[in-house]
Amino acid sequence: MRQRFLAESGAFTDTQLLDLFLTYAIPRQDVAPIASRLLETFGSLEKLFAAPHEGLMKLDGIGEAAAILLGYSGCAGPGRV
Repeated sequence: MRQRFLAESGAFTDTQLLDLFLTYAIPRQDVAPIASRLLETFGSLEKLFAAPHEGLMKLDGIGEAAAILLGYSGCAGPGRV
């Protein structure tokens, strides 16, 4: 998926982007179901990235590493990096 992202990142859906993103925090696991569930729960990447760490940690499949990575993404939005 990483190579595909490099070749055609503009064609990725939010679910595919989140799937790729989560592979860095949840290695060696199929994270597509988690990505889909997160987007269903929060409605958008923006809302997901703005979610509090404690709330993310309560979600099935989201451990501390994933919650920190998702929270950092909210901090590193446009104009912040």
